[in-house]
Amino acid sequence: MLLTGVEVARVDDCIDTVTMTFRDDLNEAPGFALGYQNGPFSEAGSGAPIRMRGRAFLVLRLEPAATFDLSDDSGGRTYDGRRSLRPRRTNHVEHLRLYDDFEGVVGWIIGLDSRRPFTVETGTAPPSLTISIG
Repeated sequence: MLLTGVEVARVDDCIDTVTMTFRDDLNEAPGFALGYQNGPFSEAGSGAPIRMRGRAFLVLRLEPAATFDLSDDSGGRTYDGRRSLRPRRTNHVEHLRLYDDFEGVVGWIIGLDSRRPFTVETGTAPPSLTISIG
């Protein structure tokens, strides 16, 4: 599954959403694991430290997933967005950071103001994964 977009939105006064969209090859979102983890965090390949904003951290692991199409010689980057996002005007989401993009795994850290309940929904056309926080 090839990541094409990441969007953070304030839904109302209580809920934020983080939505990952994927290229419409298989019409489904990749497998995922999502849960709270404590820092410190580091880049998956280099081990370089990552500084995160927030007091609680959701870590999202998407597999199989990638941000670059290696299926043929004409492949290219499918996600050309920022690796670090600091959304404005959100209730709880303070920072998103891509920390892993290697060997079929894409990983993001979501920095929050505090631990909050969350739900996850997947969608089709295009394939997507939406995390509702709050």
